[in-house]
Amino acid sequence: MTDSSPNPPPRAMLWLLVLFGLLLPLYGFAALAEDVWLHEAFLWDQQFLKLLHGFQTPSFDRLAIIVTFFGSGGLMALLGATYALVLWRRHQATRALYVALGSVGAGALDLIAKIIFQRVRPHLWDSSIRELGFSFPSGHAMGSMALVAVLIVLYWHSPWRWWTVILGSLFVATIGLTRLYLGVHYPSDVLAGWGAAIAWVTGVSLTFRHLGWVKNP
Repeated sequence: MTDSSPNPPPRAMLWLLVLFGLLLPLYGFAALAEDVWLHEAFLWDQQFLKLLHGFQTPSFDRLAIIVTFFGSGGLMALLGATYALVLWRRHQATRALYVALGSVGAGALDLIAKIIFQRVRPHLWDSSIRELGFSFPSGHAMGSMALVAVLIVLYWHSPWRWWTVILGSLFVATIGLTRLYLGVHYPSDVLAGWGAAIAWVTGVSLTFRHLGWVKNP
């Protein structure tokens, strides 16, 4: 007997989005944040950084410095704001507001979280770059993930959907890896940044959907 059941109804898809886009990322961020707040030790954090450090070469250092520049939280917020302005000038006010809240809002959230947790950056070796400020969560990870997530939502029903998913995922992963390779963030910083960004963008999407500004989050 073949299964001829229809595709999941919109309500079922909505609950899946709430579960995988909001609740699980929030739970992951909260679990990491609790340990950081209580100054719990992450043994796997340092072990993974030391493993990556074993591949360090001057050529990789130069490449990582160049790549990591393009994922900075400030640049991601600037790109998001610029794209929002372009959409607004094209009389797409709702999409412009969505991009602004999703990308720029994530940058603001990262700054607030850093002030709250005040986690000191790792100092396992002399890094090729000098980073100021606190470590948790990673602004590079959060900013890149937020912008890519926003673009995926915007282009989900377009022919560019899978290009956006694949290229965006590679970009986010590469930026996160450079932060670890350079030794300026712990893996838990990067994971927390990704989780917070996914939850934030999903929350913005669900809010827009609830207000009736979009048919699909």
